[in-house]
Amino acid sequence: MGACLSAQKDHPELEVAGFHIGLFMNYLGFGAPHNEEEAVHGIAFEWPVIWDMKNMRAKIPLSPEGNIPRLSLTEIGDVGRFTAAACLLPKGEWKKEFNFVGETIRMDEVVKLIENVRGKKMDVIYRPYEQIVQEEAKETVEWPNKFWLQAEIVHALDQPGQGVVEPVHNYLVPQVTPLTVEEYLKKFWSP
Repeated sequence: MGACLSAQKDHPELEVAGFHIGLFMNYLGFGAPHNEEEAVHGIAFEWPVIWDMKNMRAKIPLSPEGNIPRLSLTEIGDVGRFTAAACLLPKGEWKKEFNFVGETIRMDEVVKLIENVRGKKMDVIYRPYEQIVQEEAKETVEWPNKFWLQAEIVHALDQPGQGVVEPVHNYLVPQVTPLTVEEYLKKFWSP
């Protein structure tokens, strides 16, 4: 973003925006019985993020106060649709932050949706915030271990700009209807 803002100083007519989208919904696609390749949409590494769909397990980080946090999720294909819609906006309509989301939802609500679509219960572990912070501090393997522990800490904060994305762009381009978590799960996991 810094390079873009620097270029804008020399070319004030250049519109610049940061696109923030939350976590990819497509992490829920590994092992999907209906077109796994489309479900993961090019994510090359299988890493169960919060919800392990294959094994029906979830590790939900708790907020520092012990609450179940929300999380913004967006399907990768919707990123393209939102970006294309931004390019069609009239000059001067761009915002510095073009945040968009498929859905912001509590992590335990995702578990309920998974259970409804899959027709079986998930084994859920709730992880206290301090435990995650301590694990992250001790972890020496940067990728993927430390990275995902850091992401867990951010998501647990349940704050705009952390695990929750304010959907500014959703309102600017109402013609783009993103997938919800339930729609995604039904598309790739329904019997």
